[in-house]
Amino acid sequence: MIDPRQKILGAAHDLLSEGGENALTIRAVAERASVQAPTIYRLFVDKAGLVEATAEYGLQLYVDSKKRSVRRPDPIEQLRASWDRHVEFCLANPAIFAVLTRKKEAEHSPATAAGIENLQELIVDIAAKGKLAIPVPIATALVRACANGTVMTLIGSAHPEDLKDLSATARELVVSAIAGKSEVSEETDVARAAASTLQALLPTSTVLSLGERTLMSELLGRLISSPNDQVR
Repeated sequence: MIDPRQKILGAAHDLLSEGGENALTIRAVAERASVQAPTIYRLFVDKAGLVEATAEYGLQLYVDSKKRSVRRPDPIEQLRASWDRHVEFCLANPAIFAVLTRKKEAEHSPATAAGIENLQELIVDIAAKGKLAIPVPIATALVRACANGTVMTLIGSAHPEDLKDLSATARELVVSAIAGKSEVSEETDVARAAASTLQALLPTSTVLSLGERTLMSELLGRLISSPNDQVR
């Protein structure tokens, strides 16, 4: 027997995908899921609770599908693929994207938090390959900000056909920025990449004490963030 909560979320997800939040009413969900309205109120309190749970449900389906995909050996190529998948999902599910982006950083859903953690792990992989020129937290935030900003722009555009190359262009600009291929010298790129690699690998060190790792991470962070003429 299907769990009533899963039946309700499945029905609500279909309604949200078909017609946005306006289509997701308690009555419509009850009819679609073949349950009584009091059951929905008991499980989700009100429509707002149901909408948030439905968006989380839809995102979790997406996160689970990503886990089944083949991971590429090159982390930069994996980042490109992850960017494209994220943008594609958000554009196909604008209602889910809208609900999830209303939340503050401290209120992220478990699925959103898992997605951010996966992204950070990917950035660390890039650093471990010696290809990261900026600190991991900044690179992670930059990817999120630019990817979500791209989605918001495309969803809000009256003429999205004029912006068909926006996502790919933004993606490559971000890759260039975090991989040290922007308008800085090759020497600067190498120095920052080396510092970022070492900083990313510090947590795995068993030779240094916690205090030593903390100090070294701070010093490497200053090197990574310093002006170009001070790195050379």
